[in-house]
Amino acid sequence: MAHNQEMLEKRGGDWGDKVRLIGLSIDSDRDTVKNHVEAKKWKSVEHYWVRNGDCTADNEYGVQGVPHVLLVDTEGTIVFMGHPASQNIELCIDKLLKGDKLSGEGTTKAGGDDEEAAEEGSQDCSDE
Repeated sequence: MAHNQEMLEKRGGDWGDKVRLIGLSIDSDRDTVKNHVEAKKWKSVEHYWVRNGDCTADNEYGVQGVPHVLLVDTEGTIVFMGHPASQNIELCIDKLLKGDKLSGEGTTKAGGDDEEAAEEGSQDCSDE
C-alpha cells in the first residue's frame, strides 16, 4: 500500500481524475483499518473495509492473498488481476490511459477468457 501512496503522490498530477486507487481491506474490524491507514498516512488511496458482513468484493474478484490488484481500463473492463509484482502497475496505468491493451501474466481477454491476452498491439508491462 505504501507503494500505491507513493505512486499517487508522484503521478497523481499527471493522471488527474482518470485514475483511482482503491484499497479493499480484509482486516477483522473497521477500527484496525482506520488506525492503520491514519498511522501510515495513506491518504491518497481510497480505503474500504470489505469484511463488514455485506461486501463480497474479495470473493467475487478472486482475492486469495494480499496484495491483490485489479486494473480496470477506460471502458470499465477488468484487464488485470493478480499480484502487483507480476506487472509494473504504473506503466500499465500509463498504457491503459493511452488506450493500449495489456498482455502478460494476470491479463485476460475481454469476456473473461482465462487465457493470457495475445491481441495484436497488446502491451506487457512486466519487463519495461
